[in-house]
Amino acid sequence: MPIQIEAAQAYDKFLPVALTIAAADILPYRIDAALAITNVREAMPVLLAKEHLLAEHLPKVNAALLLALPDIALATEYAALKAEHALPTEKLMRQKLAEGWQLRALLLGSAKVLASAGFVTAQEVDAIAEGRGQRDMARDCVMLADLFRKYESTIAGKHPVDKTQIDDAAAVGSWLSANLRTTNALPASSTSSSPEAEARDRMGTLLVQQYNVLETVLHYFYGKNWDALIPSLQSRAIKRETPAEVK
Repeated sequence: MPIQIEAAQAYDKFLPVALTIAAADILPYRIDAALAITNVREAMPVLLAKEHLLAEHLPKVNAALLLALPDIALATEYAALKAEHALPTEKLMRQKLAEGWQLRALLLGSAKVLASAGFVTAQEVDAIAEGRGQRDMARDCVMLADLFRKYESTIAGKHPVDKTQIDDAAAVGSWLSANLRTTNALPASSTSSSPEAEARDRMGTLLVQQYNVLETVLHYFYGKNWDALIPSLQSRAIKRETPAEVK
């Protein structure tokens, strides 16, 4: 059995493989990675007892990838941890939302006054004011910052908004646009589109796919009772039968 490499190394090694999986085949991440690691380790001796027969009987199976299942499981756990740490916390999200709403109100209120005085076009301001939801607010912050910058020379000294607040509106609007989900402001690991979350989903899919290959291989070699020999990827530990050649 190959010597298990460190989690970060495993991640770096197998992420390129996971990135080749078609987008349509990516599974939502619902894996208990620690449990998967345990179950993979329990299943491997049963597979290794037939390792010498793989090339002859199942030449189309990628034996090297299959035998690397323990490292793929380790890489999946590492990917999940990276994704968890990359996502904004609920507290941070609420802070950014509050900041965004406050800045939108300040800039939009001033923009309406400027529009009524003819310093900026009312059409631009009205288009921004139409938004109601959180994602609209994020976009509005960016658009309002752009508006104040666009008319900077014309409106200088005619409103109470300072440059720092304009920059803050652009920054918080951009942050919220990148981190808000379509239907829910709070972060959720199963639906986030961050690069870390995508990597986690792909690693989890690779793990599931290879464990499915493992089950197919064991079915071939051990027959109809193969499933009594190993746990499923996410099953809780129970005592299994041990094939004679593994003992």
